[in-house]
Amino acid sequence: MLALTWSFIHPEDYFTWVLEVLPAILGADCWWLFTANSGLRIWCILLYSCMR
Repeated sequence: MLALTWSFIHPEDYFTWVLEVLPAILGADCWWLFTANSGLRIWCILLYSCMR
């Protein structure tokens, strides 16, 4: 819940966490397979890119 609250304050930090910290925890292959099916990874990258 803290991560969600933090994302409203610092959305760029939230996307950094999703794209960098979470994959490191789950493992890059696991993260890629998990998100590739739903297209969530692509969506996150697009949002992250727009916020830069």
